[in-house]
Amino acid sequence: MNLTRQAATFGLVATAATTGTNVVGSNPIGTRPTKAAFPDATVAFSFKATSAYASAIATWELQSGIVTATGYVTILDGDGNDFEGAPMTVLDSIYGVLIEFTKVNGTLTIGSTDANFPDVVLAGSGSLLLVANDGETAGGTMALTFSAAGDSAVVSVVGKAAVPILDALGVVPAVAASMARALVAYTGSFYDESAGDVTKVWDQSANGRHLTNDGTTNATLSGSALSARAVFASTGYTVLTTSTLGSAFSGGHDVFIVFDPVGASDQQILMSRGGTANDYIAMDNGSSGYVLTGLTSGNLRVDDVIIYPQYRDVLWDAMNAPSDELNIFSVEDLGLSDFAGTVMLGVKDGTWRLEGSFAELIITPSLSDADHSAIITNIQNFYGT
Repeated sequence: MNLTRQAATFGLVATAATTGTNVVGSNPIGTRPTKAAFPDATVAFSFKATSAYASAIATWELQSGIVTATGYVTILDGDGNDFEGAPMTVLDSIYGVLIEFTKVNGTLTIGSTDANFPDVVLAGSGSLLLVANDGETAGGTMALTFSAAGDSAVVSVVGKAAVPILDALGVVPAVAASMARALVAYTGSFYDESAGDVTKVWDQSANGRHLTNDGTTNATLSGSALSARAVFASTGYTVLTTSTLGSAFSGGHDVFIVFDPVGASDQQILMSRGGTANDYIAMDNGSSGYVLTGLTSGNLRVDDVIIYPQYRDVLWDAMNAPSDELNIFSVEDLGLSDFAGTVMLGVKDGTWRLEGSFAELIITPSLSDADHSAIITNIQNFYGT
């Protein structure tokens, strides 16, 4: 999307004529039409919501542009795609929001989980323009609640896309796969889906190491947009393979796995070459065995907290606290070339199968502590963990 003339024009003015003996002239009250330009804005979109019944709600996810319906409300152009049909880049800042309400029968209540945006009730047809010259950080949601049927609102937004974290750090990844967002400058699909299965998670790097199924049970899709996840099954075993031998990864690498482990099994392998004989990363409740088998690395972290000792039960506890949200397992200086086979998420074993919800796999050259932590902080901010 290439934008020009990104701006908001607004004003409210009245002229008061002076009165009195021998008094002439007039005084303007208010602000004449003013233009606020946003030259670095990179994203613009509009959507329309029309209520069919009372209490219908259209909820806009500020970062993604996705609009969801609660109750009977029709959403037009709220799929998170731009006017050309391409997925929009996640917003970092919002410069302006224009809400145009057409009243037929009721009121429109505007409420946001982001404190930067006010809660307002529009009781009659009219417009509300919110302008932030320096941009407001995009986060949370804005809900449009219609009190009656037949009313509609058109929302137009101008903002700036977030710079993908790996580009911001100048990191060239070996693998950059995410179900929900761009990790580098990227305009393609994040994943492919067929009949409810996630058939591919696209590698956004230049290496084409896409994640594909190689287990007895395919990964299934849960959620959409920012909440999209590939679910590893609790029966058989689910594996997402890079289709790349460990020997293709020369030198040390930092690895980030964004995952929420669930299921009845409390012994799971996060990464392997397919089997349980050697070369894998394991967590096991109550076990003092080492996390790494047949592999060398530096520190292990969960949510940027170093795991010590590097025991499987310590990792299990960290990855399950809290038990209902994504956690970030990361490894410094992992010798991926130690994998004597294909590098994959999960393992081809029903006892040690990986169960839960997958969001991202990032593999980079070895990083400084500062850059390693910056990636983790970025993941936490994005997913709200």
